[in-house]
Amino acid sequence: MRRFFCYILILILLISFKSNFGFGQPLVWDYLVSGNINSVSMTPDHSYICTGGIGGVYLIDFELSNSKAIWNYKTFDQIQSVKMSSDGEYIVAGSKEKSVYLFDKGFTANKYLWRYRYKNGKEDLKKAQWYLNKLIEVYDGKS
Repeated sequence: MRRFFCYILILILLISFKSNFGFGQPLVWDYLVSGNINSVSMTPDHSYICTGGIGGVYLIDFELSNSKAIWNYKTFDQIQSVKMSSDGEYIVAGSKEKSVYLFDKGFTANKYLWRYRYKNGKEDLKKAQWYLNKLIEVYDGKS
């Protein structure tokens, strides 16, 4: 009888351990990047996920059906942390070697350059080219 209660107690502990630590919970999504990940951030609208680690900084479009990394920036040092701004337009990353990186997700040309391989191909490249030409005109004082 004592052995039976020990088995019941062990079973209760295992069930408690499993539910307290998320084992058996349904996985909603996963994505494999190169290298270790040290930090993850998500836009407030949950449309983009940003990771940082040994492989650099990755921006993943969470809304694409295949959830691909639409952009990555390889660094020579290890990224320790990434954070996306509250409006989701900027990504800041800090490295182990004391470098800080700032990326503008909202620069319109970047949007098309980041996604062209996974969304509209050449059409997105032409749109990016148009925005870059406008930026050059502004820089040269023509607009």
